[in-house]
Amino acid sequence: MMVGAAMVFVVSDIADSIAHYRDVLGFAVTFQYGGPTFYVGPPVQQSA
Repeated sequence: MMVGAAMVFVVSDIADSIAHYRDVLGFAVTFQYGGPTFYVGPPVQQSA
C-alpha cells in the first residue's frame, strides 16, 4: 500500500523558483534546507 508521494523539480535557480512559486502562484514555503538552500518544501495537502 502506498502511503505518500513527493514530486521533485530540478531547477537551475532555486531562489528564483521559490520566489515564483510563492509570489506568483501563491504557494507557502514550509521549510528550506541547506545553506545555500537546495531543498524546499511546500505545504502538505492531505487527501481524502
